[in-house]
Amino acid sequence: MARQQVTVIGQDRLEKHLKKLSNVAWLFDKDVKAVATKSARILKDKTPKDTGATAKKWTKPKKIKDSVYLVQNTAGTQDKKWNIAMILNDGRDAVTPRRAKALYIPISKKGKKKKLGQPIPKSFKFGIDYVFSKFSKLVKGTFFIDKEAARASKEITTMILKKVRKIHGSRR
Repeated sequence: MARQQVTVIGQDRLEKHLKKLSNVAWLFDKDVKAVATKSARILKDKTPKDTGATAKKWTKPKKIKDSVYLVQNTAGTQDKKWNIAMILNDGRDAVTPRRAKALYIPISKKGKKKKLGQPIPKSFKFGIDYVFSKFSKLVKGTFFIDKEAARASKEITTMILKKVRKIHGSRR
């Protein structure tokens, strides 16, 4: 089988222009910050609202270094083992009880206030505030984080290409 070779016309000139720049990461830092800020806002808006305060837990973009920003969600489960935003994005498998006979499933806001490991308060009403179940079904993810990552990637690529063309002097 013959190997095929691809050559990019003008790549050598582009590399020369980029080498002339002393700090490429600094050059694109404003664009990356703008996209990170927009992504944080979009993620906050796209987070399912029936999950409590999860949407409010998205952080502002934190600068790690030039052209590297971190946006994260700090909402976790009561036992601090799982990130709720990632469960919403990826989904989860079926859940069965490990130590107890049944799962405690809160229905109302009042039922959600019960702390992990505490007994059920007498003021809670079975069937209104909570129910018990032998298992919880598999839940499909919404992939809202993945969709936003793809959108942000396209946007930053477009912004970088515009800036490179401006530096390179291309007329496209």
